[in-house]
Amino acid sequence: MIMAAELLLNYSKWSSTDREIFFKWVRNVYLKSCTEIRTRKNNWADWGRFGSVLCAHLLDNKSEMEENVEKSRPLCYSSHHFAWSFPTLMPAKLSFK
Repeated sequence: MIMAAELLLNYSKWSSTDREIFFKWVRNVYLKSCTEIRTRKNNWADWGRFGSVLCAHLLDNKSEMEENVEKSRPLCYSSHHFAWSFPTLMPAKLSFK
């Protein structure tokens, strides 16, 4: 639903009232659920981070996006991750300014 909302942002028949109701649901329900699971030690964490990134992008929330990037950084240097072989793929610090 979050990706579909991104596609519909400029759709003229999606009223600003309905859009704000949806954004409120994203902030108060979906993002909260994603945040609660993104630190687990299983694949739920991956889905939680993915959902959090989608929410951050949709809601234009830079601090949420930066937090998710920082939480994902250790995964990129794990011996079980492809990017570990190519450390230049993951810069030391990303900036979203």
